[in-house]
Amino acid sequence: MGEWWQEFFRGLWQQAQLGWWSEDDTRAAADKVERLLGLSSPARVLDVPCGDGRISIELAARGHDVTGVDLNETFLAEAARKAGDRGLSARWEQGDMRELPFDSEFEAALNFWGSFGYFDEGGNERTAASVWRSLTPGGRFLIELPIAETVFPHFRGRFWFGSDQALVLDETRYDFETGRNESDWIVITPDGGRERLHSSIRLYTYHELVELLRKVGFTRFEGFDGKDLAPFQLGARLWLVATK
Repeated sequence: MGEWWQEFFRGLWQQAQLGWWSEDDTRAAADKVERLLGLSSPARVLDVPCGDGRISIELAARGHDVTGVDLNETFLAEAARKAGDRGLSARWEQGDMRELPFDSEFEAALNFWGSFGYFDEGGNERTAASVWRSLTPGGRFLIELPIAETVFPHFRGRFWFGSDQALVLDETRYDFETGRNESDWIVITPDGGRERLHSSIRLYTYHELVELLRKVGFTRFEGFDGKDLAPFQLGARLWLVATK
């Protein structure tokens, strides 16, 4: 049996995800990314995993030299299509974020939309180390995700959300022994499609995440509230910047 993430981002989930953000949402997110990473055009930026290129393409439109890496070939094809439609140049590579082939190539990197923590403890550490190797000295790594301090103040074990593309039910159980959120999902589309999925994601505390990054070589850390980029506080979604 394969790992949950090998098949999760396909099928109906992929269809649902592609419709969750407006162009205004994407531009606002890219504004924050540029600000926190201190990007001046043209910066060499690594987006991993890049998904369908939502943030990568917007950064490329602003003149940055962007490389997007993802395991999902369908997402990569969609990213290449959308970039091509806008006449933008970006590099798209299929690969595992635990085994990035780069060495001191990028001035900045980002891991967006809660995409850190998919693997076991060793795998998550390998991901962080792989990004560290990919950055030039002084390079910044932005991780955007909910952590324990985000989730626990208003934990919901069951809730619905969605868009015109799909309605999604999330039923989550926190495993105290492993520190992971074990989630069962039902995706329902307007045409009657229905899909059941499972995910298992490590839910770090702020301290645990910083110590993991420190262990692989990062030396300075700044945490921000993703809503307005104020200093991180309890209940906020974390945007953490680590410097090599």
